[in-house]
Amino acid sequence: MKSYLWILLAVLFMSCSGDNDELIPEEETEIETTEENEEENIPTAILAYQTGANSKNINTYMAAFGDEITILDVSREISGRDNVRAWALREVIPSGQTFKHRRILEQSEGYAKTEVNWLSWVAHYHYWWDEDGKITRMSLQYAN
Repeated sequence: MKSYLWILLAVLFMSCSGDNDELIPEEETEIETTEENEEENIPTAILAYQTGANSKNINTYMAAFGDEITILDVSREISGRDNVRAWALREVIPSGQTFKHRRILEQSEGYAKTEVNWLSWVAHYHYWWDEDGKITRMSLQYAN
């Protein structure tokens, strides 16, 4: 039940903080968790990203990010909200409902490295977020 509460809170947070002027179609530690308690341990920023990536709604997706955002997608750097938005409309939103957070591999204040499923791949996503829980930088890399 707790995991559903976190998801509900993330969805409510994103719906309140979305950009209303945008149109739709546009010291590290190793963390061990069990499947049972994983959802309640997901930082708000990561849960917001997962919800946005799976929503097929560009406004919900963009609500996960701060004003300054840079994404390194394997070897491509995408900087700025407009560029991230265009990239997401081409490469993320059409494949909505395929993103699944698996586990946190490393975590410190304002940072986490996670293992995720995206489409048919297992990938490592690195997230950095600000004090408001908005993602400011991400690195999306194939898992080893």
